[in-house]
Amino acid sequence: MNRVNKFCFLLLTSILILANTYIKAQATWSTVNGIVLGGDYYQITKNQNHKKGAFWNVDMIDLDKPFQLYFKFNFGNSNNGADGIAIVFQKSPSGIYAIGDDGANMGYASSGTPVLSPSIDLEFDTYDDGAWLYNDIPDDHLAINWNGSTNNVLHWASPLLPNGGNVEDNLYHIVHVTWEPTTTTMEIYYECTLIKTFVWDLKNWGFGGDNLIYYGVTAGTGSADNAHNFYDLYHTAGADLTICPGDPVTLEASSNFTTYSWSPSVGLSCTNCINPVADPSIDTKYIFTGTVGCLTITDTVDLTTYCNPLPIELVYFSAACSKQTVELDWSTASELNNDYYVLERSSDNLHFASIGTVDAAGNSSSAKNYSFIDQNPLMGGAYYRLKQVDFNGSSTFSKVQSVSCNSELGIFIYPNPSETETILQIQSSEKTNAVCEIMNVSGNVVFKKEIQLLQGSNELQIDESHFAKGIYDVSLVSRNKVVHTLLVVQ
Repeated sequence: MNRVNKFCFLLLTSILILANTYIKAQATWSTVNGIVLGGDYYQITKNQNHKKGAFWNVDMIDLDKPFQLYFKFNFGNSNNGADGIAIVFQKSPSGIYAIGDDGANMGYASSGTPVLSPSIDLEFDTYDDGAWLYNDIPDDHLAINWNGSTNNVLHWASPLLPNGGNVEDNLYHIVHVTWEPTTTTMEIYYECTLIKTFVWDLKNWGFGGDNLIYYGVTAGTGSADNAHNFYDLYHTAGADLTICPGDPVTLEASSNFTTYSWSPSVGLSCTNCINPVADPSIDTKYIFTGTVGCLTITDTVDLTTYCNPLPIELVYFSAACSKQTVELDWSTASELNNDYYVLERSSDNLHFASIGTVDAAGNSSSAKNYSFIDQNPLMGGAYYRLKQVDFNGSSTFSKVQSVSCNSELGIFIYPNPSETETILQIQSSEKTNAVCEIMNVSGNVVFKKEIQLLQGSNELQIDESHFAKGIYDVSLVSRNKVVHTLLVVQ
């Protein structure tokens, strides 16, 4: 079987904006065969026979910690259609590339050797394949299976509706999953009604003691079909922060609720908006409450008030190509309670990962020079930043540096995030024509321009004054080469 027919990264757009700093509060998905419909809506399978699809969150979930997952599922419009949607927790060797078979296997199970193993599979089944074969019941139902097989039953089928029947009404229905590790209890809700309480040690019995696993949704069609779509009800009130009174921050919840409420009101510019400005004079825990349909969801953000001197005086931070590596250099004029540095790298200037650490001087009033070599730089170029960490665990970041080494075609953006204008720095190995296109999260093209590239470095100035705030996909197409990056407009 072909492991991956199509793979792309999808960025959901709930972001917390804090002054000039962006704190990521978004889910990042990968898909096998799926389609981005825009606005947090995704299609797992088309309304066609013998299709299969999967979406996996690239950030693993921790079974040692409680969690809650919220989705809206659309099972299609045909009561005679098939086959349904599954929520899958897995640690398959294929990871975010994993996909099972179509039909009654619903994209997670396999007719032969299981692909998604080990796994726990919450099956929202809309087609009766017969109790003799798949332990099905006539009503659309929820069953719990394991290790990528519809015959490995952990929990027998339960109807989704109180009086049984079908759920293929072409509407989006809220699905909610909770996990409590202290009692090893999972609860699954459909339209805010508890369908199953599942007590099972997922970590030790299901995943051999491994607490970090992938999760996602899959679907499949067979000789009968339905379009299977989902909406991600990702929610957050943002990251906990330490702020200095008089330096306000903007809180921003996810935009997929219908009502918003913040409390207490002290230090807030508004209490019933998405993004109040917060400037408390004392340590404050803000509680966010959002409602959508039958759901009421809460989250908190802690703002600690403290003003302290800057931990380091950074003279410069640079990134430069050096043969087949990238050399990162920086210098400080002074350091205060400085424990160590973390070198971070990104392919899109939004999602950074650590590539190494360097011990700091601790306390110093004289110049200090540091360097680090990225021995395995990304193809096509990358963004780098320096994270400074104090002895107490607090941290600050440098400005981002970009570099492209031995790339036929590369694109970098600065400043990013930006407000009214940005520069696209384009690296080309030859003189050629190209098309630059900028697309919003709904898939609408907001900028398109044909340009002639010279060999080496090129620049394109973009006027963003007519762009709405949000995340944009920036693509550059030249002959048979395509490169992408992300632009954030604030």
